[in-house]
Amino acid sequence: MPNEAFASVDAVVDLLANSTSPAASPAARQLLQQMSSSRWRVIRGNHRSSADPTPHVTIEVGGTRYHLRLDGRSCVFDITHVSSDETQRLAGRKPWQGPGE
Repeated sequence: MPNEAFASVDAVVDLLANSTSPAASPAARQLLQQMSSSRWRVIRGNHRSSADPTPHVTIEVGGTRYHLRLDGRSCVFDITHVSSDETQRLAGRKPWQGPGE
């Protein structure tokens, strides 16, 4: 979408390198390393969906889609992807889910 933040390749690299929470920094570094040696693209800039109301940027790296999950300051606080129909963190742990989810 044309007016979405973080819709360009340069903006996503800057976001991962400079606007990532300490908890998400190891995953961001791992993802940047993968991006440097694989084909990747921005699927969607900052957006929400009915299935995923948390603001996030969607990118695809080497055939895997990742959500760069953003907080209220547009800082990456989590990086997730879908594997075997389950949402997982890049670090391999399941993301936090609220009660009843």
